Amino acid sequence: MRLRILSDDEIVALYGLPRFTQEERDEYFTLSDVEKATMERLHSSKSRLFFVLQLGYFKARTMFYVFDLHEVPEDAVYVKEKYFPGLDDGDSGIAKGTRLKQQRLILAL
Repeated sequence: MRLRILSDDEIVALYGLPRFTQEERDEYFTLSDVEKATMERLHSSKSRLFFVLQLGYFKARTMFYVFDLHEVPEDAVYVKEKYFPGLDDGDSGIAKGTRLKQQRLILAL
């Protein structure tokens, strides 16, 4: 038998993707000049979109997540409207190599 200390809701609250209010989106998805310069090193708008999302989640929880855009629709729309108006992101994921590269860039920041 396994010892269970936290409920499923508590586990999600601690380790799940953050769920932001509008004010929190303004705080966590606003980029500094250094963060903008790092983002601009990325090639595609879709890659930049994922970078901003990953960076915001990392700022909030100091954790990295694997997610698709359909799992974070409100945050994705907010970032698209703020930084990439008119972006048609097509499919909702990025390659593992791209995600890992972005995570290394975020850690360097």
